[in-house]
Order: sequence, then structure tokens, then C-alpha cells
Amino acid sequence: MRPSLRLQLTLAFTIAMALVLLGLGTYAYLRVKDDLLASVDAGLRSRAQVLVHATSGSAAGDVVAANGRLIDADEAFAQILDGSGEIVEASSAVSDTPLLSAGEVGALTEPWFLTRVLDPQDDPVRLLVVPVTGPPLRIVVVGATLGDVIEANQQLLLVLATIGPLAILITAVAGWLLAGAALRPVEQMRREAAAVTASEPTRRLPVPRTGDELARLAMTLNTMLDRLQESLERERRFVDDASHELRTPLATLRGEIDLALSRRREASDLEASLRSAQEDVVRLQRLAEELLVMARMRGGRIPVHRVAISLQELTSRSVRSVRSREAAAGVRIEVDASEDTVDVD
Repeated sequence: MRPSLRLQLTLAFTIAMALVLLGLGTYAYLRVKDDLLASVDAGLRSRAQVLVHATSGSAAGDVVAANGRLIDADEAFAQILDGSGEIVEASSAVSDTPLLSAGEVGALTEPWFLTRVLDPQDDPVRLLVVPVTGPPLRIVVVGATLGDVIEANQQLLLVLATIGPLAILITAVAGWLLAGAALRPVEQMRREAAAVTASEPTRRLPVPRTGDELARLAMTLNTMLDRLQESLERERRFVDDASHELRTPLATLRGEIDLALSRRREASDLEASLRSAQEDVVRLQRLAEELLVMARMRGGRIPVHRVAISLQELTSRSVRSVRSREAAAGVRIEVDASEDTVDVD
């Protein structure tokens, strides 16, 4: 059994809203993630610019130390490498190991952003590598941990995971209520249509004053009920007319038969009774044919079903139907017809 239309509309509305919310949530998460990473990159670019300027104007160390105010020991760090990848100067957090390998230093031709894990126990770091042409060649590496970025992304994901199901639930409830409100006029029309019976053929559906599709549906159904009522009344009139028209010849025919059987009668009297009965039968036959024509009428018109038949077969069939009356009438009917076919009803 299929679910109700109200439930189907609610499910469709809920699924559509869930997809929209999923798309918006994914877009918001990725956008915030990119913006946070861009903010980190902007800070690294600013620190690198200061260190590059200091490195270009200084022949030896204390560059990082002299600009230590730009280096947050908890979140940011810096290294200055020579052309072979050896540390020339570094902040205390990364003073032991170069942040770049010798191969990476040798392949460096332009500023380069990269994300790297320095310690599996710590958060990933974001690095900006800037070559400073010499002489001598120096490589400025500034970095910052991505712990705050990761934490912010996790919090945003938690918020989306909490709000998303709640929003879908609210959407489902709203869709259920809206579908019920939209289908309420349809349910009213269904109840009214169920109440229309043969005993109340004039009852009609209420037409909403909205002028929308529901109003047009109600008017269409009322028009259909009008046609059904007209057909029902036409059927009743047909039955009444048939009963009235058949009553008289049947009563006459029965009277003739009862009279013929009431006592012994002469042959001439019996023949007269049979002829009278024959006339009544002919009248009944004619009435039956006329009633059949009335029954076949559709919208005041009689449908015509044309078939091909030969003239000889058609006339022979007609003659056979009156052979019993031929001798009584003192005539002889002969058929002289061709084999040509004609289209007749």
C-alpha cells in the first residue's frame, strides 16, 4: 500500500531541504576553512616580508632575534637557511632541524606555501618559503601552527552537525503542516463527493474562492456530476417511457390470449384472435426497436456503425423475417438483387 499523498509531499519536501542544507553547510564549512587558511597565509606573508627585508640588509645573524617581536613562540616560528639547506638562524622552537631538505632548497625558484607535519604529536604547520637572492643566497622560512584553524573548523562542523538535524526536523514538521493545509480542501471535496448518491443527485462540491487549481478542479467535478445527473434522469425517463409504452400492447395481447383460451372457439374466431395478437406483437416489436434506438443515443445523436454487406444478402435476410406473413397476405416475395456490396448500419 502506497503512503498517503500528504506523507509523500512531506518526505519530498524534507529530502529537498536536507539536500539544500547539506549543500549550504558544505559550502560554508569549505569557505570558512579557506578563509581561515588565507588569514594564516596573510600573517605568514607579513612576517616573511619583514624577515626578507632584514635579511637583505644584514650580513649576518640576529635577524630573527632582532625581529623576535614578530615571532610568537607558541604559534609562529622562522628559519633562515643558506643555499645548501643549513640553518643560518632560527627561532628556538625550530633551531635543531631545517624545515626544508637540501633537494627542496635546490629546486626553489619562487615563494612557496606548504602544509607539513613536523611532529606526529603536534598539529600540522603552515610554511611560507621565500628565496632571497644574494649574494649570499638565503632562504627565509616562516611558519605557524594550524591548531587554531583546525579547532575552529571542528567547532564549525560540530555546530553544523547539531543545527542540521534540528533544521531538518523543523522542516519535516513544517512540510507536514503545509501539506495538510494544502490538501484540506481536497479532503473536503472527497467527503462531499462520497456523500453524493443516487438519492441526492443534486448535491454538489463546494468551490473554494481562491480561483486556483483546486477551485477549477471543484468546478470540473461539479460539471461531471451535472452530466451524470442528466444521464441518470434520462435513464429514468427512458424506463418510464418504456414501461408506459409496453403496458398497453402487452395488456391487449394477454387479453386476446386469455379470451382465446377461455372456451372452445371456432376456427374463424381463433384466426381473428391470432391476427389481433399478431398486430400487438408487431407493435411490441416496433416499440422495442424504437426503445433500442433511444438507448443507443449519445448526446442526442445516434451512433452509426457502418459495415459492408451485399445487397442480395441484405434483401434475403429481410425477406426471411416476413416469410410467415407472406402466405397470410396472399403474396409471394421474390428477391432479385445483385452481389454488389454497400455500407449500411
